[in-house]
Formats: sequence, structure tokens, C-alpha cells
Amino acid sequence: MNKLLIAVIGLAFLALGCSTQYSPAINSVDLTKVDFTNAKSFKKGEACGIYILGFIGPFFGDARIIDAVKSANIKKVSAVDYKGYYYLLFSKNCVVVYGE
Repeated sequence: MNKLLIAVIGLAFLALGCSTQYSPAINSVDLTKVDFTNAKSFKKGEACGIYILGFIGPFFGDARIIDAVKSANIKKVSAVDYKGYYYLLFSKNCVVVYGE
């Protein structure tokens, strides 16, 4: 009975302990010189990294701004965004870059 209880508690910690959260990076950006009339023509580059248990990794890539810029051949960066997908045993963290 004790072994079953310990196994259930261990599985509960494993299942509930996989969630991670990153605080957003705060930068001040002067957007007065950005022309938003052609915002649909912005290129979008994305780079992602896969982490096991939320902190072991990255595997299969790395979420770096430089990689995202290179993937879309962006010459001038206008905005940077981060997004994450969290699953039971792994997570996928991405950086998205918009620019010209």
C-alpha cells in the first residue's frame, strides 16, 4: 500500500512539475519611425528549441534571434516576440522576428 501511494505521489509530481514560465523581456522601442501601412509586407522568421521536462535541452534547434533572422533573410528587425508550447513531458520555446 505504501509503495502504491509513493508511486502515485511521484507520478503526480512528475505530471504537475513539467510546466515552466519565462518572464517577458522588457525593452523600450521607438515605434514612431515605423511605417505600419505596409505591415503586411513584413517578413516573419521563427526559431524554436525543444526542452525535455521544461529545462533539459535544447534539442532540435535553439530559440535564438540570430537564427530567426537568418531563416527569413531579414535585413532590418522591427519586432521580436516569444511564444511557448507546454506539454506533459516536453516544451517548445520559440522566438519570432518580424522585419524587412
